[in-house]
Amino acid sequence: MKANLFKAGAALLAGLLLVSCGSSDSGISADKPSTVMASVATAVNNAASSLNGSGLTGIVMHPRRGFGGGFIGPFNYTLEQECDQHAQALNPATGVQLNWDDEYFPGRTIYCLMAKNTGSPDSVQGGFDIVKSISCMVEHVMSANGIGYDGAAHSVTATPDTTCFTAAQLADMGVSSMTVTLTPSHPAAFNSHFDYGISLRVTDFGTYSFGARVASGVIEFISMEDQSETAGGATTIHDISGVYTGMLDATGGVLRFEGRTDRYLGNCGTSSCGWSRHDRVYAEVTADSSFAVTGLRGNISAAHADVQQTPGPPYSGWLATADGNLTTGIMTRMYVATNGTGTNAPASTADLEDLSKYHEYPNSKCYTSTSDSGSGCGAGIVKPAGTAFPFALLGTYTSTNSFFTTFAGATYTTVDPSLEVQ
Repeated sequence: MKANLFKAGAALLAGLLLVSCGSSDSGISADKPSTVMASVATAVNNAASSLNGSGLTGIVMHPRRGFGGGFIGPFNYTLEQECDQHAQALNPATGVQLNWDDEYFPGRTIYCLMAKNTGSPDSVQGGFDIVKSISCMVEHVMSANGIGYDGAAHSVTATPDTTCFTAAQLADMGVSSMTVTLTPSHPAAFNSHFDYGISLRVTDFGTYSFGARVASGVIEFISMEDQSETAGGATTIHDISGVYTGMLDATGGVLRFEGRTDRYLGNCGTSSCGWSRHDRVYAEVTADSSFAVTGLRGNISAAHADVQQTPGPPYSGWLATADGNLTTGIMTRMYVATNGTGTNAPASTADLEDLSKYHEYPNSKCYTSTSDSGSGCGAGIVKPAGTAFPFALLGTYTSTNSFFTTFAGATYTTVDPSLEVQ
């Protein structure tokens, strides 16, 4: 169960319009975060679907033209053929992962991160799916025990079942019940920007917190995982945390998401540690009267950083970006960690943490709604200057807890990876 709880912290919000009283006529309510999350899953999927079938899914090769054969749409390929279980981009004709130097890699990666539900922080939807299930379980426990948002700590027994979890999730968890201490608050005690919050402490695992804010035409969500315990409450596991936030301005048609999974310095002794990922997405979307996102209406801007020192050497790190729209074109860029010479792999963590040693694999693609060779792309999002790489949660950067407790909404209209907090 620990491995699955380690994965429990991603969230993205989209696809609904809420009124200032904290609920909507669609049954969405800030005091029931899982209702917010359930609507989000469909909305994220629909936004990603606007990319599939466009030039951005460039590596979904046309079966008659083959790999690298020009424009690609979904054609005969499924999401499972395009993206593996970890949201890694595949050549759907062969099932083999695309290499970093493939010119389609960055665009396809952004697509897979948004479209694939991995059930883990490997993708935007993945970890969010687990958080939704946990929130659902907690809400049922609160209802069954008559617990309100009173700011008090309550020790209860929670029983995961198919009311909130899939059969596969239950099998992975491998437990029939767990003792938890939950603290519901209104406004959220951990961050008053959010109308309702729930903190959930699971003995021997750590703390999970999530909350929601509802305003006129705007919904926001935040969640955090903090793994700081082992048996007996000893804090021998550390630096395993994540914070995830998303918002939808359904009136303005704007979606923002940020996911920060910070485990680079974690010492849990398994593959759950030794890496960090940071995603930031801005998208201009269309939401219909039922509060569902029906597609992209304008610009999309995104950056994904991924660094891993375990089980290296060799070590790996990369930054992928995308910026533009499907009318004039979306430009993608790809930077990979090296030892400072050519494309040789980083030989040390010092190499991995030095952004000036990240090599760009250039590509000529400009993705529109009908082509991967448009002519209206701009320069895209370039890697920040200098050696520091705080966007990848390396060196000096904002801690998970600090980001979680001080976040007060985002207003950016393009993603800038030179800014660790935007």
